[in-house]
Amino acid sequence: MNPWGAITAAIIAGAIAFVGMVVTKESKISDFRQEWINDLRTKIAELISIFDVISKESDFSADEKNEAKKNVNRVIAEVRLRLNHSNPTAAERDLGEVITDINIEIMTRGGEVSKHYDRLTELTHIVLKEEWTRVKKGENSYIMVKNFLSVIAVILAAMTITWFAIFIVTHSGLFKTPLF
Repeated sequence: MNPWGAITAAIIAGAIAFVGMVVTKESKISDFRQEWINDLRTKIAELISIFDVISKESDFSADEKNEAKKNVNRVIAEVRLRLNHSNPTAAERDLGEVITDINIEIMTRGGEVSKHYDRLTELTHIVLKEEWTRVKKGENSYIMVKNFLSVIAVILAAMTITWFAIFIVTHSGLFKTPLF
């Protein structure tokens, strides 16, 4: 009895299980990234609405403005906690600066914030686009496994085609008859 069939089947099953595990893990990470994108979008929208209430351009009552002032720091903190602090992109750094500028404008001068909204929105779009691109591309380990398996698949296909060609040529009877 030849053990190579069982060994080959075990190796193939192990490889398939490993690939399945990597794909599942990376899919879950992508789900978490998508949730992060949605949460950041929601928090930026909430922050803009709070800034609208606090700004001097608004017609809200003093009580409503005081309530909004209580919430503004919490929402700013929630936005900042969603941004990468260890290795921020330029857009993330700029987004944090614009939020700080708007907050200072409102808190110190009761300022006009609508002039900052275009920049805030633009930077938010850039940060979300960067993250969405990362989600679409996949995590680094997924990309490495995918590339490795692609190379293995090409090598195995080349070996199979070569073996098949040799098999056909050796069993065709072409070498049993003289060529001249």
